[in-house]
Amino acid sequence: MLESIVAVYRSTEGVTYYLVGGMDENELLLASVLSAFMESLSTLLRYVKGLPSSNSTRTDTYHDMIYRNKVDKRSLLENWETLLLTLDEMLDEG
Repeated sequence: MLESIVAVYRSTEGVTYYLVGGMDENELLLASVLSAFMESLSTLLRYVKGLPSSNSTRTDTYHDMIYRNKVDKRSLLENWETLLLTLDEMLDEG
């Protein structure tokens, strides 16, 4: 607690997530919301589009899906709209 707010944070892969609530908020509930947000982002950003390799024999215009096991700064910036949509869905009318 800091002055009249409650703040929780988690840090992974060089990204630090903060969630701030009023003094009347439950700290455990805020921590649960933050964990759910991080898990949602991890699930949504697990598969990202990537260019086919140069020795690929594919002639179509579709991109291969690449499995990415982490959510780092770059993937968050490349998928900013997904991050904002996830946040909006979690906090809509909340």
